[in-house]
Amino acid sequence: MTGYRKSELSFEDAKTRLTGYPCALVYQMSEVSFGKTEDITINWDELLEARFFSESGELHLFRCEKEWKAVEIEDAELADTADTGDIIGAGDIAGEIIGDTPKRTPGETMNESGGSDDKAEENYEKVTAVLLKNYQLAPKYRACGGELVVKEYLSEDEDGQVFVQLTRLCGIA
Repeated sequence: MTGYRKSELSFEDAKTRLTGYPCALVYQMSEVSFGKTEDITINWDELLEARFFSESGELHLFRCEKEWKAVEIEDAELADTADTGDIIGAGDIAGEIIGDTPKRTPGETMNESGGSDDKAEENYEKVTAVLLKNYQLAPKYRACGGELVVKEYLSEDEDGQVFVQLTRLCGIA
């Protein structure tokens, strides 16, 4: 079973965790920076939004009204080992479906041992499947790799319709 945990952090606490993520996409008033976190210089006075990411998680810094927010997403393998499905997609986009879980009630969360728990900060949100998509990078960003890998977490609603529950950056290929 596959899932993720979403945690809100203070902006100052988030700034201390940046080096834990090898890749970054940073939007500043004067430029957009993309590549290895260690190679990017951030002018905090010009920052508009930033995403620091790895295969297992993402740290997203953004403004909400007049306040800075930070959200961290951490992947989790819950109970069962994920199965790899078929490659889907065409052109510059290819996807791989990973995992298959039983239906869940919308909003239901699971803790690390697979049991339900009401403490949201200790819980992982279950998902039906994970879709990986590779997007070809513009030539000016290819120094660190040729493609941006994006992860979509898929779930089902009450009627069994699949929807994208969460999207995050997860790597450079």
